[in-house]
Amino acid sequence: MMASDSETGQVSNTLRWHCSEGHQRDAKFDYLKRGNRWCPTCNEMLMQQARKTELRDTAAKQGGKVLSEKIRDMKSEVRLECTNGHQSSTSFSGVRYKGTWCPSCAQKTRANFKHLTTVDAQKASETHGGHLLSST
Repeated sequence: MMASDSETGQVSNTLRWHCSEGHQRDAKFDYLKRGNRWCPTCNEMLMQQARKTELRDTAAKQGGKVLSEKIRDMKSEVRLECTNGHQSSTSFSGVRYKGTWCPSCAQKTRANFKHLTTVDAQKASETHGGHLLSST
């Protein structure tokens, strides 16, 4: 039921609303009419699901999986398991924007790069049709 100004017929008061899921909130009609969130509770649940889906897709591409159930926001800590079974925690934004994944595997990869020689670099350049020009 909407409370309205009897002279203008316009709704100006804060009203109590409930969504199809039964969540209640107080908001002005104009606020909702301008396209603002209808139900913040439902919106947050949809956003959590979207973040989890995105994270699962990213994990699947890396051969891993998501162990966390809830991902509240971009700063939320999430538990992941890589393809080698290592478990680690990072933020959702770290995975999304920085490509942060498994620190154990990353450390091994960095260690392997430290042992590469100029011969390895020459072979790598040749696989791409190039040549190594420097020797240091």
